[in-house]
Amino acid sequence: KQWYQRRVRARCTRVSLGARPEPGHVTPAGLDQEVNEHMRKQIEDGRSEKQWVKSEFIHRLTLRFKCPAMETDFQRLPDNMFKYYLACAFLVFLFIGAIQLCILPIETITVASFTSALVLLSVAVVVAMATPRFCECLKQFSHLISENYRVRIVLAIFTTLVVYIIAIVQIVSCKCEDKEPCDHTSPRDPENKRCDYPMYFYISGMLAMLCSAVFLKLDHIIKDILMVIAVLIYIVIMHFGRKDIFDAFDNFLLFPDDKVINTNDSVEAKREILMLKEYGTVYLLMLALALIALGFEVERTARMDFLQRRHAAQKKDQMEDFKTNNGILLRNLLPGHVAEHFMGCGKIGLYHDDYSNAGVMFASIPNFFAEFYAENDVNNNGLECMRVLNEIIADFDELLEKYKFNCIEKIKTIGATYMVAAGLTPKAVYDGADTDLDVYLCNLCEFAFAMQDCIKRINKHSFNNFQLRIGINHGSLVAGVIGATKPQYDIWGNTVNVASRMESTGKIGKIQVTEESSCVLEPYGFRFEPVHTVNVKGKGTMKARFFNRKEGYACLIFIVRNFKYIFLLFVILK
Repeated sequence: KQWYQRRVRARCTRVSLGARPEPGHVTPAGLDQEVNEHMRKQIEDGRSEKQWVKSEFIHRLTLRFKCPAMETDFQRLPDNMFKYYLACAFLVFLFIGAIQLCILPIETITVASFTSALVLLSVAVVVAMATPRFCECLKQFSHLISENYRVRIVLAIFTTLVVYIIAIVQIVSCKCEDKEPCDHTSPRDPENKRCDYPMYFYISGMLAMLCSAVFLKLDHIIKDILMVIAVLIYIVIMHFGRKDIFDAFDNFLLFPDDKVINTNDSVEAKREILMLKEYGTVYLLMLALALIALGFEVERTARMDFLQRRHAAQKKDQMEDFKTNNGILLRNLLPGHVAEHFMGCGKIGLYHDDYSNAGVMFASIPNFFAEFYAENDVNNNGLECMRVLNEIIADFDELLEKYKFNCIEKIKTIGATYMVAAGLTPKAVYDGADTDLDVYLCNLCEFAFAMQDCIKRINKHSFNNFQLRIGINHGSLVAGVIGATKPQYDIWGNTVNVASRMESTGKIGKIQVTEESSCVLEPYGFRFEPVHTVNVKGKGTMKARFFNRKEGYACLIFIVRNFKYIFLLFVILK
């Protein structure tokens, strides 16, 4: 919201200063209204469910993804809650068993089926909820159940069928003789095999339907098929298979004193009220429809959540890629530590650093534009000349990628002039030791020699005669970033100006440094020509020196860097 307010306020400011209004500009009075409208639209778009249930993503009836890969990814999602679903189904099974064993007549087939189902479901629950402390081998099976979609489907269907069978087996096996009406007022006899309370049969069926509904992550089509089959079986049993049981119970309710069964009076009385099997059927149908709707909604929500998470993951990946690309681009435009500063603080502002000792070098190719560059049809109006210059600059950039030049930072190129500085990286490390001015200058000079070698190789392969003119100076300077858009890293100060004059007043093919810099470099084996004076604009006459050779420095640096290896070799040979 703050970002959007700043954006709109900036447009309002430009309009108030007399700039041409942008299309759709907003006045300050309507700022809050536009911001609130923008936020409301974004929230509504994010909460809208229709964008995730469009036909291009999901089948409206089956709720399956039209993309097979997306459907496969959804099925591969682990379900760590499946063991709790299985435990809930086991609890429903225990309720059904309690109803049948405590209220309904006890028969051998009921006890045998309940005991068998109890053992099977107990094993399934134990395996699904196994922990490493309990048993390591069972933990592998538990992990397989939570990770494998097909195993979960098989186990859920098996559990549901077992519970359905336990709920139905009692009504099939019980007996009720019409000639001897059921006595619902006498105490229950364990040896009584009559069906005294038939309403508990469909109550058990309703509990069994709840068992299939507790598996929330199971495909709703599978759950719907199981519930529809169960309801049809109950309807057939209540209205056709065991109709006598329900008719006997209805006769007792209508004629509790006379115990009349299947008379014309009972038929007339039944027409006036809804019989047990009728309202039992209604209850089963209503519960089945409610559970089907619930299962549909639960799976739709789960698939919507999967789509939203997938979409969020894709957006996150895009943002990460965008951030990575921006970081790479920013590091190509700015030094690494400066880029980290802006990416860390998340805002663009004035950035600057003061350096008391830093080295600056200017290297130019004076004869590039004077002798080589031309705009004609032969070189495609100067394009081929620019291609050659780009290759030269690119080779110089490759030199900076070497580890020994890690303390040198490229500042910019101006035409055929290459500008670098050393010692701008905070707490720079070179060969494991803190860098200082001496190392900065030595590396800067070595880089200058490497540039000369590089231009010689280019001349050899391109049959040209490019020559470098290099100027080096050291001292204090200010480095910073200017510009809110297209920011540019640059350095300023007297040190920079003198280094530029060392290059412009130097000789082609030579490296010119100030006398102060030569005094720093001489102890490290560098050789210089005698001191001479140059006329520097704005500074008057200054003393400077040209490099004579670098062999002494190269030898010394080689010995210093490899001293431990040379000493070890000396000890071995001795």
